[in-house]
Amino acid sequence: MVAAWCDAVVKDGDWKSALDAYEEAITLVTSDLWRGEFLDGAALGASKLGRKDTKKKLEAAWLGAPSLARLLRWVVADDAKGASIRRRAAAALEPCTTSSSRLVAFLRVLVGDVSAAAKALRDAPGLGWSSDDHPGHVLFPAFAWMVGDGTPKGVCATVIDALDRPPRTPLEPPLEPGDPSTRLSTPTTLAVLDRAEVRSRLTPKDRAAALDAMRVAASKRTEGVTGEKRRRHYEHAARLVGCCVEADRQGSAAWCEALRARTSRFPAYQEALRNALGGAGRSMGTRSFADGE
Repeated sequence: MVAAWCDAVVKDGDWKSALDAYEEAITLVTSDLWRGEFLDGAALGASKLGRKDTKKKLEAAWLGAPSLARLLRWVVADDAKGASIRRRAAAALEPCTTSSSRLVAFLRVLVGDVSAAAKALRDAPGLGWSSDDHPGHVLFPAFAWMVGDGTPKGVCATVIDALDRPPRTPLEPPLEPGDPSTRLSTPTTLAVLDRAEVRSRLTPKDRAAALDAMRVAASKRTEGVTGEKRRRHYEHAARLVGCCVEADRQGSAAWCEALRARTSRFPAYQEALRNALGGAGRSMGTRSFADGE
């Protein structure tokens, strides 16, 4: 009922009344999911009205119901770039405003603590990538982009593409074609990494840590899906391996051959790996990088 009330006011185009409705709705719900949606609505209303407290309302939404989408909106509010984004990310870490290991690890990337983010990826399990708290789907492609030189190509481009789509909050429906007017604008993860100047600040030590973490994650992913015979995820694991090789052919060659030998009794995985190592993912099927379990 509360959500329907807010939706009705929004459809009337009365953003002052919509803002009032959302702010009242925030006080009426006990669900964190719905509170987050109403906090987003209040931020949208403030934005539509051109209010100076829009950034504060975006921050309130991030603090009230942390998610990647809300974090991305807040850190770039008021057209923030570079050091401004890094300062906001640091503020979110001290004290940490979320218990999500995925979000904490991403904040580490934004502030430039690549070694801590790399540890989070190395420590993550090989299974469970579909969990909202697994850092793999954010950190692995972020690292692949960071260590790359120029425009991503081949299988790495497939992996990094997962960062080039705006994330959605849990209750947010897919965007209706041609009508973004009643939805907060959300930047892509890749755009925020770029605006935060993450790649230009990468040191040789950071690059080595990121590549090592990528190889560990790819190994654990491969061992997890082959060990449990989860055939539908073999292509995902193979993409990770292929991306490691593309990103650092010399450093990953021996590692890849050892991994290939350990998985020789899994012909379906071997086929997926051959396709991934072939480059552009021409035989990788239509499944996206984010489809992993």
